[in-house]
Amino acid sequence: MKYMTNMPVVMPPCIGVGKVISQYIPESIRHRIAPLGSKSPQETVREELFLLQNCGAGYIGNSPIFWRKNGSGYTQWIDDAELWTKEGAERQIESTRGTHSWQMWPIAEVEAVAKRTVDIQDLRKT
Repeated sequence: MKYMTNMPVVMPPCIGVGKVISQYIPESIRHRIAPLGSKSPQETVREELFLLQNCGAGYIGNSPIFWRKNGSGYTQWIDDAELWTKEGAERQIESTRGTHSWQMWPIAEVEAVAKRTVDIQDLRKT
């Protein structure tokens, strides 16, 4: 998955063996090592992900329209939206420069203000 490439490696604090362990960690990923007790890899990765809002597509009700997973259109549903790394989102924005108006939203910020709602189409008809 493209958004898992920057996932930090969590190493337990080892007394007296830090140098021994670190010699087996490739130089290319040493900057991703987080001490035990810091945020989990999933939390760290999630904080670094973004949703792309197509500002030109309008809204559904008060909900912004986000790029859907696998490039299959747009959605107002957070769970159906593509999660982008900052670099991936910036590349996408650059590739459509002039034809779309984009807003990058950190997923943590969007989830912090998300509301539970019900789509009338999902309710049982009586």
